[in-house]
Amino acid sequence: QIALYAGAGADAVIAWEDWGLQDRLMIDPVLWRSMYKRRMTDMVSSIHDRGMKYILHSCGNILDIIDDLIEIGVDVLQLDQQRLMGFDALERYSGSICFFNPVDIQYMTDNGDVRSIEEYCHEMADRLSTAKGGFMYKAYAQPKSVNISSEGLLAECRSFATEKGKTE
Repeated sequence: QIALYAGAGADAVIAWEDWGLQDRLMIDPVLWRSMYKRRMTDMVSSIHDRGMKYILHSCGNILDIIDDLIEIGVDVLQLDQQRLMGFDALERYSGSICFFNPVDIQYMTDNGDVRSIEEYCHEMADRLSTAKGGFMYKAYAQPKSVNISSEGLLAECRSFATEKGKTE
């Protein structure tokens, strides 16, 4: 598949792996390293050898392996549930890996408070990006399935399309 993506001119490969539970990695981090890390290293190297980037999606708390993911060359983390890990923990990886996130789908989407959604968007961008980049907004693909209202989705888009504190 990697060769076919490269042959088709793709810029990146994304995989949905969901390694995390609410409070920890799905398997012991030592087991993950012994069973998966080498395989993932080979896959990421193959992707990079073909001039593409690798994007890893994972729901849940994956803090225990983020250092490993950076070490093996994962370019982008696509995290739908950032609050499980917290910005304090994720912020330390700013500049080492790019984040490609929607607003947290578990905690922020159905709260009905547009102002808190906007504040969350600004905080996420401020804390996970660097002067060189490192953060990309991603609208959740199935907003109704996680109770994202039209107003909430519009608030997200406005927040990332305008500078903090300014509206158009």
